[in-house]
Amino acid sequence: DFPDSEYIHDCLSTLDLLIFHDLFLTETARMATVVLPATSFVETEGTFTNTEGRIQRFQRGAAPSKGVRESWQPLSRLAQKLGAEFVYENPPEIFREMVTLSSDAAGLDYDKLGANGRIVALAERVFEPALYEVEFDSYASGDSDYPYPLLTGDLVYHLRHLTNYNEDMMLVAPEAHLEISPEDAKSLELKEGDTVRVESAKGTLEVEVVISKKSPPGVVFLPRNYSDKNVNKLRDREKTLDYVRIAKA
Repeated sequence: DFPDSEYIHDCLSTLDLLIFHDLFLTETARMATVVLPATSFVETEGTFTNTEGRIQRFQRGAAPSKGVRESWQPLSRLAQKLGAEFVYENPPEIFREMVTLSSDAAGLDYDKLGANGRIVALAERVFEPALYEVEFDSYASGDSDYPYPLLTGDLVYHLRHLTNYNEDMMLVAPEAHLEISPEDAKSLELKEGDTVRVESAKGTLEVEVVISKKSPPGVVFLPRNYSDKNVNKLRDREKTLDYVRIAKA
């Protein structure tokens, strides 16, 4: 998920030991020395605290797959091997220790949190929403080599690369595409479905074109959701905005 994915890959390649804990065998997991399988939220029990300051319990809906432990278990075992006293039998024991260490949670009982949980002192801290109005016209145009500002983000059907592992979501939105305005498509002599080469100073991707009236002229969009078309290969970690050029493949 970070810009300049080749740089991240090179940095991880220098490690003597990389321990990775995740639900899927991702690109990063394939580089790891040791992979600790994680459980999904359906297979996990415990608590979480939201930004309201509400501690809530969540229940396990299904047993973990054979050979897979709940996420706290391998982390606890690893900590023990490193000399820490992480000796727990279940999530309630972890919660009881948290209560003794956090003044916010003092006095709470795991079994009495109820369906709605409990608001703790954290709720007294004020979170002010930050609203920003983005004017696309304010984006400076790129130079003659890379004229188009590149925007990226999630498609409505996907969440980062995680939904690459969901067959249903991949049926709905199976491939990456370049979203471009009708005006820019016309000037580049592109039509819907054309394959284009999108190139930045960092790298190149080939994707199909989707022409959208929602796209403002002079700006293009590539989703960040496809590991086989990783938009971060085009992005520079030193920049807040990247620019690309576009040509028919």
